[in-house]
Amino acid sequence: MIVISDSNIIFSCFYKPSGVIATILQEEKKSIQFIAPDYLLEEVKEHLSEMIAKTGLTKHKAYALLAEFTKNITFYQVDNISKRYVTQAQKIVENIDPDDYPFVALHLEQGHKIWTCDAKLAEGLKEKGYDICITTQQLKEKIYKNISKDNENLIIFLDIFSQFSKNTNNIKEFIYSNEEISKNFFNLIKFKKNDLEDIYTILNYIKENSKKEDLEIYGKELDRGIYEVKWIIEEKKLYQSIFENFEDNILSKNSIVNEEYKEEDFSQNQYLIKTFSNKLWKDINKETIINFLEGLDFYYLSNEAYFFIIPACIRYGIEKFENNEDLEYLLFFLSDRDRVKYANDKIKKLVVSYLELLKKLKFLVFGREEEKCLEIWR
Repeated sequence: MIVISDSNIIFSCFYKPSGVIATILQEEKKSIQFIAPDYLLEEVKEHLSEMIAKTGLTKHKAYALLAEFTKNITFYQVDNISKRYVTQAQKIVENIDPDDYPFVALHLEQGHKIWTCDAKLAEGLKEKGYDICITTQQLKEKIYKNISKDNENLIIFLDIFSQFSKNTNNIKEFIYSNEEISKNFFNLIKFKKNDLEDIYTILNYIKENSKKEDLEIYGKELDRGIYEVKWIIEEKKLYQSIFENFEDNILSKNSIVNEEYKEEDFSQNQYLIKTFSNKLWKDINKETIINFLEGLDFYYLSNEAYFFIIPACIRYGIEKFENNEDLEYLLFFLSDRDRVKYANDKIKKLVVSYLELLKKLKFLVFGREEEKCLEIWR
């Protein structure tokens, strides 16, 4: 299938670099071919400064993304398109959007539909008898309309969720022994929640509309995809909830050290006061939390300080996991039975949600110590 990419397709990618449109454009196995007039590059570059201002990208990053978004597009020089098609196209779009004539001219010459997000252009052309545009939704439907093992595009899509093997190069250093994980799990986890929800909807639609004999071919990949994408969506929600549910409180220096140990180790007490006083929990950086956990001197903390630090610890536990890393000693930190009875419901809910989420993940070993910790907080 060949489509002509409109400029607004590229513009939309800058706002959602991991979105559906960008994913379709950057597909490695070329189930769709993209063409465009070279005017597309001129138009995008003309408005690139606006994109940079709106998205906060650096100029270097914006040009790198532009190269990435357009690498699969074959460009045709407008000057090489037959003059009669150019003239005809200019007349067609003169009272819709005159700047869009190169895309219509390329359609007239090549015969392929224009992939656009511009409803005004699509409707205007249709009113003139030119039903020549295709939307992203229609493009997705064309890709997945034939839900069967014979649909090559569908099989390519579901291959994303094929099982990880230690022989693959997708994950260089995999820290888990269980191989019940897709080879692209840690690529999927980088997607935004809205994009994952789109993928989750598509996967469920495929499952609901697949024949039993076809599910025997690709059912494992489909179920793995549904399971993992749902889990990642829950993980994103939990991460977001940490910032939404915990206030911007600041610890005073007198509330950090446990009263029992204030006279025991002056240097340790000063370290804790310097590290955690007069800071918001969200301003405590990852390196600070890692060093603190590795010190294993948790008992020096007051209960107030202990509960204050927990959101930061779980935040970085999630971030480290997303990079296929482990935040060492976090479980040990959370396993302080004597503290839990003083925790409020909000802290209890956060810790339980975090541990239950990890327990759901099939390839993660959730052993006796993890179960004991979860039971304490429940």
